Amino acid sequence: MLGEVGRNEGQIMTNWIHIDAVAEDARFMRRSLDWGYTNDPTAIFDVYEYNGGYVLDEVCYEKSMGNGQIADRCQSC
Repeated sequence: MLGEVGRNEGQIMTNWIHIDAVAEDARFMRRSLDWGYTNDPTAIFDVYEYNGGYVLDEVCYEKSMGNGQIADRCQSC
């Protein structure tokens, strides 16, 4: 709803674990994109739901990507 207080920008998540691969029975939910260019890289990641939590799978994390390159990367995954 509009007007509700959200989380602070720049919040750092600390309760996460690193895994080597996404489980086969994880359910794909969506792909997410955070544009960057010079100082901050472009980040593309897939979001999965698994075992009551979420798994984020990094697809791309690169600097100096143009819009065409980003679109190509999103479509090739």
